[in-house]
Amino acid sequence: TQLTHIARFYGFDGWLINIEKTFPIADWSLQCLQGFLEQLRSSFDDGCVIWYDSLTCKNTINYQNELTEQNILLAKAAGSILTNYVWTAESAARSKAFALQNGFDPVKVLCGIDVWAQSSEGPGRLRVTYPKEIGGGTGTGLGVAKLAEVGLGSGLFAPAWPYEHFPSQSDSEAVERSMWTGNPLPETLRCSCTVRDRHSIRNYMTEPILKNAHEYPAGSENFFYTDFKQAFEQFVCPSGTAEKNRAVAGLVSKSVLPRPVLYAGAQKTLFTS
Repeated sequence: TQLTHIARFYGFDGWLINIEKTFPIADWSLQCLQGFLEQLRSSFDDGCVIWYDSLTCKNTINYQNELTEQNILLAKAAGSILTNYVWTAESAARSKAFALQNGFDPVKVLCGIDVWAQSSEGPGRLRVTYPKEIGGGTGTGLGVAKLAEVGLGSGLFAPAWPYEHFPSQSDSEAVERSMWTGNPLPETLRCSCTVRDRHSIRNYMTEPILKNAHEYPAGSENFFYTDFKQAFEQFVCPSGTAEKNRAVAGLVSKSVLPRPVLYAGAQKTLFTS
């Protein structure tokens, strides 16, 4: 298929299939959708296809936040599923039990974690992810740790949050290191949240993301390349002129930065979107 060719050409792992609109009744066929997912999955030698927990097997939009009868047929067809982000410890345990009852590998159930949920700027309803009140952001690793404890996988939504939420380059880089490796946050950390010290939550240094994620060597046994670029680019005005002292986040320009393995005992897989 063209989707397979695109993935192979650009070298990424596979596809996240996110359909958040129902099909017209005359065009709906669960069997056709299952067949599409199975064909796409079989076309990858070692890639993956992940179904997102939005469209159900009954052609309705109904976020389950766990593995249920409403989404398991599509999860099986794809090979894995990313659930919505409002799960609990209890629903995660139910997902594992339901997966085992139906012959589905629990590690292929990736419970979503909304990294943006910890931010509080602006009016309206706050986003919620596990653990409630402090999940996401610097608390992302707490959700990953809980899922590893249960025996499920994790799926991170919007991991670029440190670069999108914090105004300074130094703060963005420090927060990203804190999230992933457990480094302490800067004492002078600034952002637009309405609650002071919102990101200095308990246990943020003891449960970083990488503590419970597989790490894989970059490159191959005999070849490795990096240009050491970080996730910032020089700001260019609409007129085309560059401002020397102004940098903007540009994750597409980030290269692999060599470093030692931090957590040799890490067990679970991690997916980011």
